[in-house]
Amino acid sequence: MVELYDVVVIGSGFGGAVVAARLAEAGRSVCLLERGRRWEPGDFPRSFSAVEGAVWDEARNYGFLDYRTFRRIDVVQGSGVGGGSLVYFNVQLRAPAPIFDRPEWPTHVTSAVLDTYYGRVTPMIEARALQPPAGERMPTRTQAFVDAAGAAGYDARLVPIAVHTGATRAHPVSGLTQEPCAYTADCLLGCRPRSKNSLDVTYLPWGERHGLEIRPLHVAERIEALDDGYAVTSRQLDPERPGSWEHSIVRGRKLVIAGGSLGSTELLLKARDVHRTLPKLPSALGRRFSPNGDMIFAGTIDADRKMDPSDGPSITAGAFVQRPGSSHLIQVQDLGYPPSFTSLADGSVPSIKRLRSTIGAGVSYVRAARGGLPFRGALLFGGSFVPHLLPYLGMGTDAADGGSASMSAAG
Repeated sequence: MVELYDVVVIGSGFGGAVVAARLAEAGRSVCLLERGRRWEPGDFPRSFSAVEGAVWDEARNYGFLDYRTFRRIDVVQGSGVGGGSLVYFNVQLRAPAPIFDRPEWPTHVTSAVLDTYYGRVTPMIEARALQPPAGERMPTRTQAFVDAAGAAGYDARLVPIAVHTGATRAHPVSGLTQEPCAYTADCLLGCRPRSKNSLDVTYLPWGERHGLEIRPLHVAERIEALDDGYAVTSRQLDPERPGSWEHSIVRGRKLVIAGGSLGSTELLLKARDVHRTLPKLPSALGRRFSPNGDMIFAGTIDADRKMDPSDGPSITAGAFVQRPGSSHLIQVQDLGYPPSFTSLADGSVPSIKRLRSTIGAGVSYVRAARGGLPFRGALLFGGSFVPHLLPYLGMGTDAADGGSASMSAAG
């Protein structure tokens, strides 16, 4: 017998998790389908080689990081209970006032309307400017970024981030144990101390407390309209054998499709053109696709001071930049990379300085072994460009005109 719910939600990212949790809180019976698996803190990778298991590849492993490449755009999306919150950089900006004056923006959605909902989100995710954990200090890259922005004529400030930096506690919403931020910029690869107030720490446990049923490893592949609602057919993945699955079907009086920009579009296109279960969907579906205006591959090399790009949360500060005469805003932010990523860059990007340092260490070792001067072991780790690297993230307003994209986007 096919189970019937008041609402079926597809996707446990920011859209699906919040809707599912609030509907459950309101007393509705809700089933949430998520293609990825649940991740416990100890499951998240830290070494370079372990990152392979974090990448989504349905035939090999159910990772939480899904990187899609297309001709003119790259898309980073989450895959796991918590969706994109597992990999995002914690920044929770309120939309600046100029956004609401743009012609593409719906006139009925104003800052006054959104303020009510921002107020509901705040106690759930506790976004605030970084306050370093006990025994830590503000990351050196933060001050370097603020100084550089000021020198260029921009006002850089700490941005609100959903990161717990206080003492170990039970999270006030979910009761899960949170430790203070480990200051390793591993936000992209999952948060081991659970200091990130991601959806698996906030909204989803809150929903489960009110009866929300979450079904991980359920890849929705077919939706069908019925007289009394919708039927959703999923491939229920085998947690022990990647690539193996069986079908499952659930019904809902209402259906919320929140599978991300790519996943939702793909599912609807299949319903219209492949399964023909929703043939009346408009012809504009999947066309005139715009990116979200984010740019993640930029930075300053040979900065005038030494810093650690892997120190602190992934993002701590930002400065709004707007070209004269343009209506487009972009906030440039400092960006910390996980140590596994900086080590990859250090080992793969050619560097004369590193080559000289390595040769110098070898010469020093041979001389020391022959009874000469002491071995200068520090040279083994010298010559790196990373300590003088200041990466950036650009969080921008997209054109919203469906034009071709030519930048990387984090979705």
